[in-house]
Amino acid sequence: MGKMTRTAGASTFQPCPEGQFRAVLCDVLDLGWKEQVHEGVSKGMQPFIKLVWQVDELNDEGKPFLVFDRQMKVSFHEKATLTKRLQAWLTAKRLDSLLDAEADIEDQIGQSAYISIEQNTGSDGTMYANVATIMPLPRGMQPLAVEHYTRACLRDDWGEKQPEYSAWEPLPAGVVAPASPTPAAQPPAEPPAAVKPARFVPDAGETEGPPKRAPIAGPVGGAARMQASQREAVKALAKAAPLEDDEDPFADGG
Repeated sequence: MGKMTRTAGASTFQPCPEGQFRAVLCDVLDLGWKEQVHEGVSKGMQPFIKLVWQVDELNDEGKPFLVFDRQMKVSFHEKATLTKRLQAWLTAKRLDSLLDAEADIEDQIGQSAYISIEQNTGSDGTMYANVATIMPLPRGMQPLAVEHYTRACLRDDWGEKQPEYSAWEPLPAGVVAPASPTPAAQPPAEPPAAVKPARFVPDAGETEGPPKRAPIAGPVGGAARMQASQREAVKALAKAAPLEDDEDPFADGG
């Protein structure tokens, strides 16, 4: 994404305005191997690059606006951001050549596209121009050529800016992501204090002692299932001699 840099309080980089533009890929920045962190969890060292575009709109200096795409991991996994970018932009033939390792991403420098730009303001007030969408250049539109631009890797100061480990090369054995600082050890939590049972305080006229347990609503366990033979006995007894209201069918005979 294009970032407005500042020197002595004045901006030295003019971000591209919003809209749809013809564009041409003018550089692929090698960001090297960097630690990838997702939701606070380190995914280890991964290679990253950034695409740089020129559009058919001129800035105040009369040069084409530059748009720096977001940094993307060098991965051709179907869900990778780079893969989705290339799928939206390149023809199937060019994409297949990349996936089959017959071509290089840098070989696409000089190829045109049709992109839409959105501006966003960062937390520090800096304006950013972001590539929102990308597609092949529509038929009938004239392709662009790179103008007034020298690739970063061909500039005199590249030796000072190039990453320690290039994204285009395998990461040397033994190189790992920098260890995250170990959080300070926390003292063990104190066990909760034992809760003493409440003392029973009788009301007036009551004898001191623990409160009586409330009766259990309904039968419990095996008592919940009356034996079939008992049920049949009750039915037979009820037919033989109708019960009075105060008689108990389960009382022992006298």
